[in-house]
Amino acid sequence: MTVTVTIIEPNLGKSLVRDTNANNVLTGIASPSTGSVYMVNVINPNATAVYFKLADANSGSVGTIAGDLVLKVSGSAGGGVANQANFVFPEGVRFFTGFSHWCVTAAAEAAAVAPASPITASYVIGA
Repeated sequence: MTVTVTIIEPNLGKSLVRDTNANNVLTGIASPSTGSVYMVNVINPNATAVYFKLADANSGSVGTIAGDLVLKVSGSAGGGVANQANFVFPEGVRFFTGFSHWCVTAAAEAAAVAPASPITASYVIGA
């Protein structure tokens, strides 16, 4: 799994988190540890829908932790063209404890099945 955190602009206090293999493993972001989510981009190459989940937590287990933000991304149109979805939250969605994310094939809290092909997810977080 490749997860990177890039500071977009130090004066704005925003960072871009990018995971090129978002799957059914909970990934916590160490810094920043609190703040808001302003934008999420998910690229789904699978034929079926996926659910990208963000939790206001530092740790937990997929299938037992609830996503505070659950975003459905439809399957691809076929022909090797991935579906891409963008979600924008101009006022930000506040996270008080931490940022953790994962991606599974169902919306239910107990869902723990990874997508067949790697999902690329990026999100902007900051104070």
